[in-house]
Amino acid sequence: MDWDPYLYAFNPADGSLYVSHTCEYKVVRADLLKRKIAASFTREYPRFRYSMPDYMKAIYEKVNPPKKDFENDISALFVCDNNVWVKTSTTVKDKGMLFDVFDPQGRFLDSFYLNVDGSLALASSGFIYVTEKTRTRTS
Repeated sequence: MDWDPYLYAFNPADGSLYVSHTCEYKVVRADLLKRKIAASFTREYPRFRYSMPDYMKAIYEKVNPPKKDFENDISALFVCDNNVWVKTSTTVKDKGMLFDVFDPQGRFLDSFYLNVDGSLALASSGFIYVTEKTRTRTS
């Protein structure tokens, strides 16, 4: 089993490709127009113990894959107005999901919580687009 994620976000405005490919907090920015790595950045981030979802328990019993100790620090990347938004593995009950914001050079700008019942789908031109969970009705 492969525990390492492969997350990416592309910025067509400047040809930057942001990639996160480890379980730890690290982002690499490739300048595709110049064909070189332009920046690599990280920040101190508290690790969270891996909590095995119920659907994985049968796989562990049957296949016995390597144990995962920690959650992936980064769960998604987004580009918004030439900055990269890093969705972390942190979710706080009354605050929501924690995002970090970096400029194209990898300098930390800010963090914010997004408290929605769903997921961030897109951030562009001062707007965020969210997919929400539908509420099911029972008769």
